[in-house]
Amino acid sequence: MTRPLTFCAALCAALLFTPLVRAQTDLYVGSNTPANTLDLTNGTNAYANTYVGFTVDASNNALGVYNAGTLLTNTSDLFVGDRGSGNAMTVADGAVVAAVTSYMGSWAVSSNNSVLVTGTNSMWQNSSVLHVGYSGNGNRLVISNGGTALNAIGSIGTFGSDNIVEVTGAGSLWTNSGDLRLGYEDNANGNQLVVSNGGTVAANRLWVGYWESLSNSLVVTGTNSLLQASNVVVGRAGSGNQLVVSDGGTLASAQYGVLGQLFSSSNNVALVTGAGSLWTNALDLFIGGQGSGNRLTVSNAGTVANAAGVVGSSSIGNGNEVVVTGTNSFWTNALDLTIGNSGSSNSMTVSNGGMVASGLGYIGNTNTASNNSVLVTGTNSLWTNTGNLYVGNFGSGNNLVISNGGTVAGGNGYFGYTSTASNNTVLVTGTSSTLTSSGRLDVGSGGSGNSMTIVEEGLVAATDGYIGASFGSSNNTVLISGAGSRWTNSGEFIVGLRGTGNTLTLADGGALAASNIIVASVAGSSGTLNIGRFG
Repeated sequence: MTRPLTFCAALCAALLFTPLVRAQTDLYVGSNTPANTLDLTNGTNAYANTYVGFTVDASNNALGVYNAGTLLTNTSDLFVGDRGSGNAMTVADGAVVAAVTSYMGSWAVSSNNSVLVTGTNSMWQNSSVLHVGYSGNGNRLVISNGGTALNAIGSIGTFGSDNIVEVTGAGSLWTNSGDLRLGYEDNANGNQLVVSNGGTVAANRLWVGYWESLSNSLVVTGTNSLLQASNVVVGRAGSGNQLVVSDGGTLASAQYGVLGQLFSSSNNVALVTGAGSLWTNALDLFIGGQGSGNRLTVSNAGTVANAAGVVGSSSIGNGNEVVVTGTNSFWTNALDLTIGNSGSSNSMTVSNGGMVASGLGYIGNTNTASNNSVLVTGTNSLWTNTGNLYVGNFGSGNNLVISNGGTVAGGNGYFGYTSTASNNTVLVTGTSSTLTSSGRLDVGSGGSGNSMTIVEEGLVAATDGYIGASFGSSNNTVLISGAGSRWTNSGEFIVGLRGTGNTLTLADGGALAASNIIVASVAGSSGTLNIGRFG
């Protein structure tokens, strides 16, 4: 049976005007040749993948995406420097580029590629990962003048080294809904993120030196420059990584801050410097979790704020250091501050008018915490504790030095608190150097061989004072030597409250004042009071 002519005509017309569905093609700007240029200035430009500099021979190619309403969209990935070097992409004047994953410097041979996202409403979107230096070195992303980059995970130096991201200028924004990693794999070294001039970076967790990568750096500088993340870890497993917050910049963590997290993470440094510069952590700050030789410096009126502060958290977290120096430089701990929780040879120095505030203060907390130290030195240098101060809670060989007009203040003071806390020392030396306790002050509360020395016009003040407070405490000593050196108690002072072999020596004009002075308070206790010239 033949079909009517009208039906055939209609079928032919339908086939003629129905668009064919074809797979999207890839866009190449420089497939295998150098110095090619393509500018997209209007409309929607849709591809599967975009390559700017595809092969090793494809160098110095340039893709520009310009103007509001211009869209370059990729159903898959975008490469700026797949294997080629010196390639560039510019997103400007309100244009938008979108992909699933983007790679700058995809292969190790691909170096010195660059992307610029600039101008209000200019945007680079990646639904998955943005790699700046996947395997390549020396690649650079700049987000400026209100430009925006959005992605799930951000990675600067996944395998590559010396890659840089700059986010600069008010309104410039890089948002990572997931993690931001700076120096990810082993040997991803020397990568850098700079947030400046009012730029903003946001991330879930921030990692600087994730695996054993070295010398990666994060800089937040300038008024209104902001980096905010849920957790900030500088040196998760890597070493020699750096954090700098300067000139009014802000680093804000909604949870924890860590400098030197794992045992392989050493010699990482953080510097918070300049008036208005702030590193704030809603929860705790750890300087040397399991890592060693890590250092935090707060200087020139910078501020660090957190819940609890811990320097040398674990038994292998040794030799970590905090320095707070300069007028109005401030480290504030809403809860406890521990210098040597379980680690050894950790230290804090407060100098030149620097200030530290905490709830409870510990120098050598657990029984593995030995040889930890605090130095508070210089006029107006201050460590103040709203709660008690422990020098050797369970640990041994820990020390506190107050010199040259420095001040330490707290509630009760316990130097050698438990039976395992031995050979801890306190030195108060120099005119106006002051240790004050709003409650009792014990030298050898439960431990042995602990000592306090007050010399060169140093001053100590408490309610009550005890040397050898508990049964089992022994051979603890106090020396007060030199005219103007003084320990004043509004209440009693007892040498050998319950312990044995404890000694107080007053020499060369040193003085002790108390409502009552008692030697050997109870049966079985013993003490010695030496009055006279010493040495």
